[in-house]
Amino acid sequence: MLDAIVVGAGLGGLSCAAKLAHGGKSVLALEKMHHVGGTSYIFKRDGYIFPMGPLSFSFPNLVKKMLHDAGIKKEIIFKRQHFQLLSPHIDIIYSQEWMEFKKHLKFLFKKDQQGIDACFDTFTSLFEAIKDIHEWNPEFLIGKKKKMQKKY
Repeated sequence: MLDAIVVGAGLGGLSCAAKLAHGGKSVLALEKMHHVGGTSYIFKRDGYIFPMGPLSFSFPNLVKKMLHDAGIKKEIIFKRQHFQLLSPHIDIIYSQEWMEFKKHLKFLFKKDQQGIDACFDTFTSLFEAIKDIHEWNPEFLIGKKKKMQKKY
């Protein structure tokens, strides 16, 4: 007899199953694909590697907390991945550090420096405004905070 059956062993399903199991529940996770992890997967073709799912995390501290809550105690270190845009006129790694990315764009597009500054200023203010969105927006709350929000 099982306490729960989780359909889908993607990131959400695995997180759910782990949290239930960590809470002492008897859980069965089912997955139709030949691998677990959902879109957190890569495939190889003709010598190239293609990522299928999340390429980065916008809130690494939130991901660490969720994994910790799921019972994973090992320290997790996030490393920057290098995503590159290639076209006939542009070859740029756009996942570099924020200010390095700005500097690189200004080097490539010397005539557009004022616009690049304005764009980055706007994005920087937006990032600052939402840096702790998971603390105040009900859609991003987790754990006890989410349960409390649902009561009201």
